[in-house]
Amino acid sequence: MRALWFTSLCLLIGCSDDSAGPARLDDAAAVYPDEAVSVDRAQFDVAIDSLLPSRDAEVPVDMRARSGDLGQTADGSTSMDSAVSSDASIALDSEILELDSGGTEPVNAVSNRAIYRPIVTQDVVYGQGLRRQSWDSVEGEVVDLTLDIAVPQGAPEANRPALVIIHGGGFRSGDSRQGQLREIAGFFVQRGWVALSINYRLLRDHGSIPVRWPPFPVGDRTDQVNAMYPAGRDAKAAIRWLHANAELYGVHPDYITALGGSAGSYIAVMLGVSDPGDYRDEISVDDDPTLATTHLDARSDVATVIDHWGGATMIDLLQLRDGQNRFDSEDAPISIVHGRDDPTVVFALAEALRDACQSNDVPYAFYPFDGGHSAWNVTIDGRNLKRLAFDFIVEHQRLELLEE
Repeated sequence: MRALWFTSLCLLIGCSDDSAGPARLDDAAAVYPDEAVSVDRAQFDVAIDSLLPSRDAEVPVDMRARSGDLGQTADGSTSMDSAVSSDASIALDSEILELDSGGTEPVNAVSNRAIYRPIVTQDVVYGQGLRRQSWDSVEGEVVDLTLDIAVPQGAPEANRPALVIIHGGGFRSGDSRQGQLREIAGFFVQRGWVALSINYRLLRDHGSIPVRWPPFPVGDRTDQVNAMYPAGRDAKAAIRWLHANAELYGVHPDYITALGGSAGSYIAVMLGVSDPGDYRDEISVDDDPTLATTHLDARSDVATVIDHWGGATMIDLLQLRDGQNRFDSEDAPISIVHGRDDPTVVFALAEALRDACQSNDVPYAFYPFDGGHSAWNVTIDGRNLKRLAFDFIVEHQRLELLEE
């Protein structure tokens, strides 16, 4: 199993600069001296950059440029512009997930067009984390972890589906208010969802990481791989917070979707595939007391995942660390949207995620397109990406549409 996943990961990592100092096979063998590592050396030595979003890619250009969709209303609340389109239903590559509501009330129907007004609350604290001067620092500063949440005014006040939006930025930059994320949130809230856009700790925060992270040497990408752990830990905490506060915000806990772009999609895929203890139990409360603020006993599952030009790297790292396959037929269905010419997160990561879903009976849909990274304006089968996500969620969660 270890050799399989090491080989898989090496297929996904590539070094465009020989001076980058890629990890060597003898380093990998030193990490796992009791297990064979079956990797083609030439293949491995092409290694490491495509494991991650580009070091040079800060906030994607499209996300920086498209802003201003939130406006202040007369009463001081925040509303979002509507964006209505009508498209044919989608033909999916996999069976529809049968959701188990556990005896709870049925989820509310959603609208095919914009009919509700978003009411936004910003900077809601969902937990705390430690910020350090470096990865090796013993002392840390406690910081609040925050999210923005928008609810649909005029919609039923309970049992609403929810969308958790996760920003990109290469684990180095970005925040919950990137322009494209605001558009996505507005689109869904106007149709009956509760939408959350989360912040998480970035590389500069040097959050707590467990022993043997990363599980093998990664050369000059160590900082970025390190940053994945606290980012994943925080995102898991945000999902637990939502489950713990589902009744307060009128959310049906069985109908939560994780949606991301680039690094945010790495996190979204992790949320849909990982086990409950992943990105939680690798560090104890004794080592990081802020974990106690993150609703450790709450659920952390999501019902669907919308992946835009991401990959399963955060799952691969877990599997390389302990040899346990995380993919199985109980995972959340995944919509995989990726450009064939993506220079930042190579298309091979999308193909590898598709293959992992196929091999493990994970429901998925695969949407390759001709284009590059952060292509938020692309249309696929006549649909923009918001409509594509809407169709996927409605189909896989078996959501009813309002009769209008």
